[in-house]
Amino acid sequence: MRTTRTLALITTGLVAAGTLSACGGTEPLDQAGAKEVLLSSEDFPLDGFEQGEVKEGVEDNDNLDTDGLKDSFAPFGELNEECKSAMDGLGELNPKDYLESQASADYENGEKTVSLMVGGTKKDGEDFINALKKLGTDCEELKQEQQGIEISVKFDEVDEDNFTGTTITMEAAGQKQELALGGKTVDDNLVMAMTQGVNADDAAKIIEKQSKAIEDH
Repeated sequence: MRTTRTLALITTGLVAAGTLSACGGTEPLDQAGAKEVLLSSEDFPLDGFEQGEVKEGVEDNDNLDTDGLKDSFAPFGELNEECKSAMDGLGELNPKDYLESQASADYENGEKTVSLMVGGTKKDGEDFINALKKLGTDCEELKQEQQGIEISVKFDEVDEDNFTGTTITMEAAGQKQELALGGKTVDDNLVMAMTQGVNADDAAKIIEKQSKAIEDH
C-alpha cells in the first residue's frame, strides 16, 4: 500500500540522517556506556520485539535528503511552507556537533518497528527534540482522494514528560498507520526513538525505560 511505502521512506530518511538519538545520566555517556545501556530485547518494555544489530558511533547527517522527504508527501497534497521549513531544519542538525557518543538499534515485531538511539551530549540535545516537535506544530493536515478513496496525513505535536515530538498518522480505506518520533533529555544525555505501528503512549514507555537504564548506569 502506498501509505506503508511512504512511512518506510520517512523512517529510512530520518534514521539515515542520524536525527534519532538517546541518552541520559548526570555525565555524558561515553561510547562504551552508550552501548551498555541501550535496551536489550529482554529489557524492552513492549512484548514480542526483537533487537537487531547494534550500531555504534556518531554519524554525520549528510545522507538526509530533505527534498526527498518532502517529496514523499507529494501524493497526499502540498505541504505548507512552515512545514517545509521545519523539515529543512532537520537537515541542518549535524549529530557530530551535538553528540559525544551514540548507540542505536532497530526492534521489530512483525510490521511494527522501533528505532532507538542513545548518546551523550556535548551540546544541548533539546535542539533535536524541538526540531522533531516542530513538525507537529507547523505541518498542516494533508488530504487527497485516489481512485475514490480519501487519504489523510495528520501531524500532531506530543509534549509529555517522557516523550516530546510528533506523531504522523495516515488513514485510508479504514486503515491507519502511525509514526511517532521524539524523545527526551536526561541531564547531559539524550534519548530518542522513532516508531512505526507503535503509538505515542507506547513510545513514551520505551523512552521511560531507556531513561531509567541510563540513570541507573
